[in-house]
Amino acid sequence: MRRPCSLALFLLTTAAFAQAPVIGPDQFFEVGRYYLRDNYDPPLPLVGTMIATDGPDYALDLTSLVDGILYGTDSVVCTAAPTLYAYHTDYYDTANVMITVHDVGSGEFSQYVFLDEPDRVRYVGGQPNGAGGTGNDLVLQRYLDNGFAIVLEAGMTYGYTSTETVDADWTDLSGSDLHSVNGTVANLIDGYGSITLPDGEVLPHTLRLRSVMSYTDENDLFGTTEHQDTLYTWYAEGYSGPVMTMGRGFYALTAGYVSPLPFTLYRPQAISTGIQAPAPAPTLTLVPNPAMDRVRVQGAPSRAAYRLLDPQGRLVAQGRLDGQGGADVGALPAGSYLLELPGTPHTPLRVLVAR
Repeated sequence: MRRPCSLALFLLTTAAFAQAPVIGPDQFFEVGRYYLRDNYDPPLPLVGTMIATDGPDYALDLTSLVDGILYGTDSVVCTAAPTLYAYHTDYYDTANVMITVHDVGSGEFSQYVFLDEPDRVRYVGGQPNGAGGTGNDLVLQRYLDNGFAIVLEAGMTYGYTSTETVDADWTDLSGSDLHSVNGTVANLIDGYGSITLPDGEVLPHTLRLRSVMSYTDENDLFGTTEHQDTLYTWYAEGYSGPVMTMGRGFYALTAGYVSPLPFTLYRPQAISTGIQAPAPAPTLTLVPNPAMDRVRVQGAPSRAAYRLLDPQGRLVAQGRLDGQGGADVGALPAGSYLLELPGTPHTPLRVLVAR
C-alpha cells in the first residue's frame, strides 16, 4: 500500500517544481508569418483570474471566453520593410521588418516598422496610436522608445527582470498632434504554467511577462498627464509570437477615467516562403488640381480619413472623404497644401487651392 502513496507524492512534488520554460527572440512576430488577432471582452471573473495568475505552475483555463464578446478580429502580417514609407521617413531606412495590422471588419489598418537583429527587435517608427482605432492594443505598445528598446532577449525565464527607458516623440494620428513621452517600463516574468485555449488546446509550457509603464505624456491638446499602464503578455515555448495580451491602465490627474486595453488572443497562420514584400499601394490622383471648392482623391479607400497641412506642417482641415472621394477645400486661402490619408500607405499629396 505504500507504493501508490509514494508515487502520488513523487508526482505531486515533480509538478510543483517543474522547470520553468524559456523564451527569447523567436517568440516575437516572425517575418513571413501571418497571425489572426481576436479581441475579446472577457467575463470579469476571468479577468481577475488572469491578473492573479503569477508564480509557478499556474493553470489558466480560457474556455469561459465562450461567454465573452468577440468584438473584432485583426489580421497581422510581418513583412519586409518597404523602400517607401509614409511615416517617420527619417527612420525607415534602418528597418528591415514591417508589421501591418488590418482590421477585418472596418478594412482600416496601421503599420509599425522594426529593425530585426539576431538577439533583439528594435522599434523604429510607425503609427503608435494606430488608425481608426486599430493597433492601440497591440503588444508593440510597449516599444515607444526612440532610442530603441530590447523586446525579447535570449534565455528569458521565470524571475527575469529588466527596465527599459521610454523617451519618445510621436504623432498621434487621431489628430491631437505631437506627443512627448518620457518614463520607464519595468519588466518581470512573474509566472509560468499551462494555458487551456478556448478550443480546448492546452499549451503546457508558458510564461507571463508583466510590463509596468510609468511615464509622462506631454501633448498640446491634453496638456501634461501622468500615466501608469500594465501590460501582461503570455508566451509559450516554441510558439511563434505572443499567445495573448491583456492591458490595464488609467489616465491620471487631468482625464481621470479608467482606460483598459482589450484582451487579445493571437493565432499563428501558415508561414509564407521567404520574406513577403508589401503589395504596392494603388496610385492616387487629385481631380481637379488646382481646386476651388472640392478636390476628389481618385483611388482612395472609401470614407478614408484625411488631413490637410499648410506649408509649415500645421493642421488646417481634417475629416473623411465623401462617397466620391471628395474633400472640402472651400474655406482655405489660395495656396499649396499637403493632403494626408492617415492609416494608409500613401505618401502625402500636394493640393493647389485657387481663388
